[in-house]
Amino acid sequence: ISHRNDTPTSLFSSLNCPRMQYSICNIPTQEEIMDIVFSIDKDSVAGPDGFSSVFFQKCWDFIKNDIQEAVRDFFCGTPMPRSFKATTIVLIPKVESPQTWSDFRPISLCNVTNKILSKLLYKKLSLSLPNLISPSQSGFVTGRLISDNILMAQEMIHHLDLRYKNSNLVIKLDMSKAYDRVDWNFLLFIMEKMGFPSRFLSLIKHAIKDCWFTVLVNGKRQVFSNPRGG
Repeated sequence: ISHRNDTPTSLFSSLNCPRMQYSICNIPTQEEIMDIVFSIDKDSVAGPDGFSSVFFQKCWDFIKNDIQEAVRDFFCGTPMPRSFKATTIVLIPKVESPQTWSDFRPISLCNVTNKILSKLLYKKLSLSLPNLISPSQSGFVTGRLISDNILMAQEMIHHLDLRYKNSNLVIKLDMSKAYDRVDWNFLLFIMEKMGFPSRFLSLIKHAIKDCWFTVLVNGKRQVFSNPRGG
């Protein structure tokens, strides 16, 4: 990460379509926002503000103009208020008697306003993913299944066992807590090298860097903190 200028751009694809670069920054329409709101699971637990997705869906006719204005402000470069991005983290035990942090599974309870903006960003980002993610990568693109690569690996191992008499070696690499260790500055650097416009990078920066979370311990919220990565 300290030698970002030396990162070879040939390692990844580039978003070299001007039309795609323009459309990815367009302000979402009210119809797009409404589709996102009504796609959120009604059974999802509310975030720190106490307003669930059911409230937004039931009261949509009354609040749609306010929500659209908030979305427009965000896509025009206005950072979201801290209250919009507040998140409660609930720790679910993985084992009967947890002793360390790794024995818990953290579940983030986000405010619906944060979910709306995040889903809108993902919807725009997903349009360019098929051109950026290698065909050999089976995740993160609609229509691709991770099971395809699992089956391919099984076939390769089976093939080695049948055709080759000499010794063979298969190495499986797994990064512990890979998503938790993502460096945000490096993420933005890579997206810039991929050709994403600076305006969209600014939206991503506001979305990931301005988060505030509190951990729920014994039913009580702790002090809000600002994460530095992940």
